[in-house]
Amino acid sequence: MFASLKAFEIDRIFGGSGAAQVWHATEIRGVDGRPIPIVELNIPGPGGGRKIETGYNAQYRGGRLVSTIRSDINGTIVIFDRDRANGKSVQQLADYATFRILAPVQDLAVVPEKSVPSILQLFSEGADPPDGLTEFDWAYLSAYYKLDRGAKVSAIHDAAKQAMLDGTGAKLRERAAAGQPAAP
Repeated sequence: MFASLKAFEIDRIFGGSGAAQVWHATEIRGVDGRPIPIVELNIPGPGGGRKIETGYNAQYRGGRLVSTIRSDINGTIVIFDRDRANGKSVQQLADYATFRILAPVQDLAVVPEKSVPSILQLFSEGADPPDGLTEFDWAYLSAYYKLDRGAKVSAIHDAAKQAMLDGTGAKLRERAAAGQPAAP
């Protein structure tokens, strides 16, 4: 399962509380969804040089603000440590997995002081685990999916803060609790 992953990806998978490992099987494509062709390049050097294979994306964009590549998710894998998941409800596990799958977030082994409640604290030491997605979780997901692809982390944090302040997170949580769709 880890053969195609890079070392930093494996480190990220096993980071956090260690109670769950989550990763996406991805594929880099051009912005239009077409696969990026692999080309062989001859690199000059001593002894005749060497050949390398690399992706070649010839798509044009009129500026540097938008990337000419995208990373498509082909599948996601979530593995829970059975001993750590014992005693958690199906709702808690499903909401935890949902948040980890839908956004680039990591859980914490220990909850920092003065942190807002989050389903990401489900396996944290010293945390009072919530029953499901919290107001913050809903605000974060709402903000994340309203932003452009490739938004910077600071923009995501600012948008999530705004979604908390304007009540978006609370409204979405109430709608979910009532069994209503997130968007009318």
